[in-house]
Amino acid sequence: MSVKSPFPIIAVLCAVAMAYKNEDMIADLVLPFVQVDGEEFYYLDYRKTDVFQILETEVGRTSLPTTVSLEAEKLLANVVDHALRGEIPMKDINRAAQAAYKYDPEQRMVAHLQKLLSLAREVRTARLVFNAATYSRKVKLEGTSKFDGVDSDPIGVINTGLDSSIMRPNTMVLGQDGWRKLRTHPDIMKAINRTDGDKGMATREQVKELFEIKNLFVGQGWVNTAREGQAPQMARVWGSNISLIHQDTEANADSGITFGYTARWEAPWGGSQFDKNIGAQGGMDVRTGSHIKEMITAPELGYYIEDV
Repeated sequence: MSVKSPFPIIAVLCAVAMAYKNEDMIADLVLPFVQVDGEEFYYLDYRKTDVFQILETEVGRTSLPTTVSLEAEKLLANVVDHALRGEIPMKDINRAAQAAYKYDPEQRMVAHLQKLLSLAREVRTARLVFNAATYSRKVKLEGTSKFDGVDSDPIGVINTGLDSSIMRPNTMVLGQDGWRKLRTHPDIMKAINRTDGDKGMATREQVKELFEIKNLFVGQGWVNTAREGQAPQMARVWGSNISLIHQDTEANADSGITFGYTARWEAPWGGSQFDKNIGAQGGMDVRTGSHIKEMITAPELGYYIEDV
């Protein structure tokens, strides 16, 4: 790892940062990581006319096939540094060394900071993906058309989104509130049960099979939206919306067309150094972070259903 910083980067703390994974978050699934070569990088913006153009494919016995030049505009972007810092007094480090159950306070701090970084990334991703301005194809549900209305038609609404995108979405992203309404809707239960029975709860696999999609990601995380010092105000990170997107897991900054991804330069890192100003006897300044940027690279490959 070539992190250019006077702050001491420690291999074992880097390993903790890289290994950390919050199973409750879906940002890594919705906008998966793609490695880039530097802090500044170029990515390709493909013109949809190049992708869907009808070309002559018939070839004569001695003639050349039609030449295809898939042109793309190179756009410049840069990753953003995201990091957090924690302080561990030497008193706590000495206590851990003498405890019957041995643990490393610095590693534990890196894992805690990574949890907070993961939550921050989840919020950024949700704000980007669940944003009507991201999409050209979208619908906002109102009144009885919302999925908690008896006259609502979730199957019709979702199928419209699946059929109106340039490349059929293979992934559904929704928040827990929307998922609860969708999985218990009478129309969904009737379609899955293949009977008149409209009670129960559909599983993710059943809904994926019903709509013929590959992935279904449900955001269940919570975030405190109150300002520091105020009483906590808990809210879902992912609201009651649905995004239908086309993902190509082989796509990267140089090739492939996908709704979006997260550009990442180098791997998550962790390090520590002694700070005499921490506590009575000094302590360890522990930091961890990454260089990433969440990106929507092909908004035409998505359909947004707002306020289900």
